[in-house]
Amino acid sequence: MRRILTLLLLFNVVRSSEAITGGVVNLRPKQIINSVGIGDRFGGIGTSSDESDHFKLLAADGDSLLVGARNAVYNLSLSTLSVNHKIDWKPPAEHIEECIMKGKSKTDCQNYIRVLARKSAGVSLVCGTHAFSPKCREYTVTEFGIRNTRQFDGQGISPYDPKHNSSALYVPGTNQLFVATVTDFVGNDALIYRKTIDETPSSKSAANIRTQSYDARVLNAPNFVATFAYKEHVYFWFREIASEAIDNNEEPQLSDLRTCRTSL
Repeated sequence: MRRILTLLLLFNVVRSSEAITGGVVNLRPKQIINSVGIGDRFGGIGTSSDESDHFKLLAADGDSLLVGARNAVYNLSLSTLSVNHKIDWKPPAEHIEECIMKGKSKTDCQNYIRVLARKSAGVSLVCGTHAFSPKCREYTVTEFGIRNTRQFDGQGISPYDPKHNSSALYVPGTNQLFVATVTDFVGNDALIYRKTIDETPSSKSAANIRTQSYDARVLNAPNFVATFAYKEHVYFWFREIASEAIDNNEEPQLSDLRTCRTSL
């Protein structure tokens, strides 16, 4: 059954009589929300009922929401969830066939957009899984519409699998992208990565740096949640299994990592 992107802005304090008993507010969150008839919905365009769009909210921009999905980026109206604009980006047929030959399903071998960053006025960076061969593009707003002006390898920026959670933050002042994702086909090599966009050959080795590969003491099967900047630091939030866990106690715990914008 088609997964529905339901954007619910629920920031009001619980006011029902069930929430307040004897003057004490019940702060326990609701486990189930009945979404029938409570607001507008967006369910994608042209996707059959047995496929998933793997929607991901990439950014909120004024009165618009930018949503990554299957072979597309949607610009949605915040008030009605109607489509303002749409960018289509589907992998070539030969890439899909190659992906299927590697053992993946046709549904997985699409391009699920996972990263979007505004580089400057009218220029955006978009990255997706691209049939388990991540790619990035720069889109530029011109007088003739939105144009693809550049494409390059997205390994280490977008995950291969749309089911892998990832997070990214672009820092305009340094033209750098801070990314938390996985960087291999099977999803074992998790990393936190600082990459300079538009790098030159002389600056490449100094500009790009990542966490140690396959080191559970650094990242142990992380599930990345969010990345944000505060003053001179960049923070990464993720869930992972504690490396010191014993007696088969593999309950995930919330972790955070802080790095300076100029080091990792």
